[in-house]
Amino acid sequence: MSELKVKNHKIQRPSHFKKYGALALGIIVIIFVTIFFAVYPTFAVHDIYVKYGKDTYQTTSNATLEAVFSKINDGSVAPGNLVSLTGSVIETGTGAPIVLGVNGKVAPGSTLLKNGDVITATSGQNTVEKKVKKEVEGHIGFNHQGQGPVLTVESVGKNPVTTIIKGEKSGAVVSRTVTQKGVKPFVQYNTYANNKYKIVALTFDDGPSPRYTQKVLAVLKKYQVKATFFELGTQIKKYPEITKAVAASGNQVALHSEHHVRLAHASIKKINKEVSQGKETIKSVTGSYPTFMRPPYGSVDGSVFDALHANGLGIGLWSIDTRDWSRPGVKHIIRVAKKYAYPGAVILMHDGGGNRQQTVDALPAIIKAYKRAGYHFVTLDEYAQCLGKR
Repeated sequence: MSELKVKNHKIQRPSHFKKYGALALGIIVIIFVTIFFAVYPTFAVHDIYVKYGKDTYQTTSNATLEAVFSKINDGSVAPGNLVSLTGSVIETGTGAPIVLGVNGKVAPGSTLLKNGDVITATSGQNTVEKKVKKEVEGHIGFNHQGQGPVLTVESVGKNPVTTIIKGEKSGAVVSRTVTQKGVKPFVQYNTYANNKYKIVALTFDDGPSPRYTQKVLAVLKKYQVKATFFELGTQIKKYPEITKAVAASGNQVALHSEHHVRLAHASIKKINKEVSQGKETIKSVTGSYPTFMRPPYGSVDGSVFDALHANGLGIGLWSIDTRDWSRPGVKHIIRVAKKYAYPGAVILMHDGGGNRQQTVDALPAIIKAYKRAGYHFVTLDEYAQCLGKR
C-alpha cells in the first residue's frame, strides 16, 4: 500500500484584510472611549457641593435630598405637631411632614442631588385634632310631698341634655350647649297609717345568700309571715334556685339593682342599665317581672325616679333601719325594730352582703313582738294595695 502524505498548508489571507481590520478595531476603541467618558460623570461617585441657606456643604453625587438634609438640619426645621382644639400640643412631630425642595421646587426626599443644587426646607404644619360631638343627659332633682316609705311618681320629668364639642384625643371641651332643659318629676311619699288595721313590712336586702336566705325563709315559714326580698341581679345569677325558693314560698322578689350601684351618682345610661338588666334577671328566674325596686343606699334623684317609672317599678324605701349590716348585736337589732314601730312601718334588714347571723337570730323576737301588738305582716305589693296604689 502506498503511503498518503499530506503537507501542512497555511491559509493565505488577502493583504487588504490587515489594512481594514485594524481600522475597524480602532473605530470600536474610539466609540467605547467616547461612551465611557460621556457616561462616567453620571455613574461615578464623586464629590459635589450643594447650598442650604447661606452655607455650602460638600457631599457625594449619590446622596439623596433627605439624607443630606437630615445631616445639616439643626432642628430649627421640624415636622408639625398634633395640637388640641385649644392649641396645646398633644403629640410632637406627628403633624404634617417637613417640605423639602431643590432649586426652588418641592422635591421628594429620594431626589439625587447634583453639583450646585440649592436645598430648601420648610417646617410641617400643625394638625388640629378632630372634633367630637356628644350629647350628655344630666341628672335632675324632684319635687315631692308627703312622708312614708313607699313612693309613687305622680308626674314624670325630663333629663336635661347638653351637647358637648370636645377634642377626640385631648378631651378638651370647647363648647357646651343646653339642647334640652330639664323638668323635675313630682313624687308622692306614702305611708299606710291605720290603727284599726295595723300593717308592717319586713324587707331584706342584698340577697340571695347561700348561707342566710334559707334561714330567713325558715323563720318566716315557722311564724307564718311574708316578707319582701330586694335582690341583686348578680346574686340571683349565682344562686337562682334560692330566688326560686323565695318566690315559691309566697314571699315577694323585688329588685335591688343588678350590681348594687349608687344610682344618684351614676350616669343616666348606667341607671337605665341597672334597672332594666335587673328586671330581666328576675324575670329569667321567676318567670315574672318585679313590681318594686329599692335603689341601693336609698340613693335617688329625679333621674332615678324617672327611670324606675319608665320601667314600671314602684319605689320601696324604709322607715325603720335596724342597721343590722353593721352587726350591732342581736339585742340592738330587736330593740330598734320594736322602738320605732308604727302602723305602716317598713323594716330594713339584710339577708346577704356579709355575715347575717345576727339578723337571723333577731328575727323571731321581732316577729313575735309585732304580732303581740296586733300587727299584720305584708309584702310591698300588699302594702301598695292597702294604699290603693296597685
